[in-house]
This record gives sequence, C-alpha cells and structure tokens, in this order.
Amino acid sequence: MDRQQESSECCYKVLQMIGILHARGYQRLRIFPYARGMYWRCEIAPGALFDPANGACIEAHPSHDRGGLIARFGSGDGCRPFGWNRSISKLSASKVADIFLDKFSALARDSSGPDWSYAGWYQEMLMRTSPTILPVAYFRDEYEEVVCERLQLFRTNPEQDDDRSRDMPLPPLYQLNDSILGDHQ
Repeated sequence: MDRQQESSECCYKVLQMIGILHARGYQRLRIFPYARGMYWRCEIAPGALFDPANGACIEAHPSHDRGGLIARFGSGDGCRPFGWNRSISKLSASKVADIFLDKFSALARDSSGPDWSYAGWYQEMLMRTSPTILPVAYFRDEYEEVVCERLQLFRTNPEQDDDRSRDMPLPPLYQLNDSILGDHQ
C-alpha cells in the first residue's frame, strides 16, 4: 500500500470514529471537511461553533483552539492525526475514538448530547464515502476559494469511479434543543 492510499484510509477511519462517538452520545460533534491545495483536511468541533447559516462550516476563533475545542487533521499528516506521535493505521476506529476522548476532553464535554438530525445526516454521508471518496464543504487553491452549496464528494483516486452520487446536501444547521422526543416532551 502506498503512502497516499494509507493516508486516505486513515482519514476515513477518523470519519468513522466520529460516527462511533455519535453512537456513544457525542452527537454534537461535527466536522468541517475541506480541501486546501493538494490535501484533504478536517476540523472537528462542537456544533455550537458552526456557522448558523451553513451546517458544514465552522466559525472558529483563536480562543477555541486555546480551549481545546477544535481538533484538526489532514491527509498531509499521514496516519498520525491531530499531532499524535503514534500511527492509527493498525487501530480500530473504536480504539481511535477512545484515544480521541482522552486527548480532547474539553471538546468531548462540549459535544456531549443529542443532535439526531446531524447524526442521521452523518450516517448518510458515511454510506456515500470511503477511503477513496472524502467529503468537502470548502476548497481553496492558489486560484480560487469556494464554499460549496452542497457537500462535494472528493475522489482521492480520480481513476477509480463508481456509481455514488458526487454530492449531497449540506448537514442540518445546529440546534441546541434537538432531542429524540422532539416537541413531545
């Protein structure tokens, strides 16, 4: 397996990790996936930090970084996401979730609780992606900067094609009072 393929598989493993954390009760944990230059990147933060008009874009400030509320990684990190000094290539997504909760306790605390609409949307996104198809809500290169109107499914291996849709709706907007009971409480 070449380095690019291994890196893509580890990026997808981190996406799977978020799905596992949603199942563990951290449904307010959201992703901001983007491409910059030749690298795919992702920021993970509590839903409250996301743009109220675009559920896929974050509105981060330096104080959020200092407070441990944002985790960042990208394909350029290979299989050592978030600045970790160990590779996740041989770890299960569940084990990566355990390590993530330990390393990002403030982020986990602020992401605990229900957000059923986002968690459902996220599962749909996971079904449409793979190690060779990653989501992108924003991209920037030396020529342009684009905030996507729909989530783009970026192929890490352009020669490999399949019948998956190339885009999907953006995630739902964050709403603090999302619960399984809805308005029937």
